Amino acid sequence: MAHRRLRYVAYLRRSVDQTGEALGVEAQRELILLWAATQGVTITEWYCDNGITASRDDVVRPDYDRMIADIRDGADVPMVVVVEASRLNREETAVAAFSKLMRTAGGAVVAIDVAGGETVYDLSTTAGRVAFRDKATDAVNESEQISDRMYRWHARKRAAHEWSGGGRPYGWRRTVALSPDGRKIVITWVVDEDHAAIIREIARRLAAGEATGKICSDLNGRGVAGPGTTKHDHESTLWSMTSVRYIMRNPRLAGWYAEQGPDGVWSRVARSGTFPPILSDVEFDAVQVGLDAASRRRTTGTPVRRLLSGVVVCSVCQSKLRLIAASESWFRYNHAPLTMARKRTRKDCAGPTSIDGPELETHVRLAVTAYLARRSWERPEDTPAGLVERRAAQERRLDELAMKVASEEVTLELAGRTERIILAAIEEIDGKIRAQRRVRQSLTGPEAARVWAEADVKTPEGLTAARKVLTDVVDRIEITPGKQGNKPFDVTRVRIRWVNEEEETA
Repeated sequence: MAHRRLRYVAYLRRSVDQTGEALGVEAQRELILLWAATQGVTITEWYCDNGITASRDDVVRPDYDRMIADIRDGADVPMVVVVEASRLNREETAVAAFSKLMRTAGGAVVAIDVAGGETVYDLSTTAGRVAFRDKATDAVNESEQISDRMYRWHARKRAAHEWSGGGRPYGWRRTVALSPDGRKIVITWVVDEDHAAIIREIARRLAAGEATGKICSDLNGRGVAGPGTTKHDHESTLWSMTSVRYIMRNPRLAGWYAEQGPDGVWSRVARSGTFPPILSDVEFDAVQVGLDAASRRRTTGTPVRRLLSGVVVCSVCQSKLRLIAASESWFRYNHAPLTMARKRTRKDCAGPTSIDGPELETHVRLAVTAYLARRSWERPEDTPAGLVERRAAQERRLDELAMKVASEEVTLELAGRTERIILAAIEEIDGKIRAQRRVRQSLTGPEAARVWAEADVKTPEGLTAARKVLTDVVDRIEITPGKQGNKPFDVTRVRIRWVNEEEETA
């Protein structure tokens, strides 16, 4: 030990950096420099993990890991200087691992406080390790207590259908005022009209079938600030397809309190009194239709020339067939050998594929017409909003039943039978909510059938209207590989995959 020199290093850490200016770790640096100057020692290496927690074992701290590696590989006696021992670790296994390493290295931890005092934990001794672990245990307990309080607070917020915090929701701004008695701070969310105007514009464009990427490019080109800010310089971010989908999928836009499941799907729970609605239920549902259609879209947003463009695919490799047009009246959908390597999702393609375009369109138009005629369309009471309202009505029946039992208006036997009926109805509604189709039709059955029958696909307006109906009900049209040549049109090579075909045939 006498032949090894002391090597002083400093470790800086702060869990949250709200300003992005690293003010917390810089304050720690100044305290350590002041202490080093008074002690006459030199800090040979600085390690800093800004904005990183030490309470979780699954969080990577790059500079902490680098410090551990340097201590393990170094020949000198490590003297780790920190502002409070809790800066090093707030997790039990990490505390034990650090103590064991420092014991092997014969090092110590110097914890200084804001007053300039110091506490030295000599981890080469039993007493030093016990004192360090006791101090670290206090930090671990404090961290766990904070976590428990936050968990209970979030649980209470969820039970009350209230917002539980996080980043400022795009579209609203917060106002702060005192309660009438002056004892409480009252926070109210109001619509930010500037942001709301952008949301309504995006909603209109999505409902009209415009591509999400095109909307983002337009907003960024106009210099419209994005919904978030960068972590450190706090500048506005750009619009992206991910941010648009995240904002426009949240039922909060229509005044709902909603919860997001593990699969990312939002479930409407109850009407929210916290955030005023920006969109109506009808507008919000139309946006969902537009987003669902965009997720199935196979084209790039460029105006299409034919009814089935981007929808016809090879049944083997799932690559879309390209439109080959020799004239206005003669065209084919073709899958050449050179294009078969694109987007292989199942297996290699069996060979070149082509099919007569006009005959295929005629067959699809007849099939969609028949499908629209027999389709069982969604009733208004089975919409997402309708299902939530029906569930709330059943819950009110339960409350009324409890009041009648308390006032002895009904017998316990009758109340029990009624309660079982109501709970069964609630379970049925919950099942509908869980199994509800992610994709909803933008037009009702009769209206869709009328538009489909009257649309003139030779005009841009008619083609757009017909494709809106087509993409509502058809997911893709699969063509069995084979050459058309001069052979007659073979309808057995065509398989129309309807939207939600699996649920309907189950």
